[in-house]
Amino acid sequence: MITACLAFLILSLAPAAAHFAWVTSDNYSPMPGDEITIDIAWGHKFPGDGRLGRQAYEYTKLEIIDPEGQRKTVTVMPEEEKGNKPVKIKMEKQGNHTILLTQKTFSSKTTKGYKAQPKNELENVLVSRWSETVSKSIVTAGPAEKGFSIGDTGDRFQIIPLENPLKLEKNEFLPVKVTLDGKPWGGKVYATYEGFTDMADTFAYTTVTDKEGVAKIKMLEKGLWLIMAEHSYPYEDTKKADEYALKATLTFKN
Repeated sequence: MITACLAFLILSLAPAAAHFAWVTSDNYSPMPGDEITIDIAWGHKFPGDGRLGRQAYEYTKLEIIDPEGQRKTVTVMPEEEKGNKPVKIKMEKQGNHTILLTQKTFSSKTTKGYKAQPKNELENVLVSRWSETVSKSIVTAGPAEKGFSIGDTGDRFQIIPLENPLKLEKNEFLPVKVTLDGKPWGGKVYATYEGFTDMADTFAYTTVTDKEGVAKIKMLEKGLWLIMAEHSYPYEDTKKADEYALKATLTFKN
């Protein structure tokens, strides 16, 4: 009985146990032509925690998608062993922009630490995963309009906002759609806001998606928010990895 309860406890903590990445902006409602600064964070505590190690930038891609759906890759320069030089982006068009960070790599935990390699290339591997992270941040240049057009970015696992967060007041709900391979995904969605806590892996709000993959997040406070979901399943080639580990985050200001 004790063993069964312990196993349940471990499983219940699993969705928030691993590091994850997110991107934030110093200005979520600039005017067209203004320059914003993007921050890349990684860890367990929102909004400020750790920084990516130098090696991580080899498999990290940062893009901006403008209101017309045009994509532009943004160069990110590592700085020393962790973190990066300031990333500045000019908001050239009026409307909604998506800041998109993607990371795709093998991640193997060994007795000597984590390595971005499959387990068949390493020794003393404790667990190995193919990891994919899709992190979005929504920035609106100019007036926040009622209509909202932030759509599918083509990533395997992602969170798609269905309304503009800037238009939401305290205690209103933000609907988001979570998709896996273009289809509605079912599972838990976690959310928190800046100032809620300084504890790791602690969220202010938890809900589940409906049959359409839609989850509704109550805006408990005005401010900077993060939404997170994750999904895992066995990797088909067990010589290379044990499982797929997919994570999606969305940050915004309401």
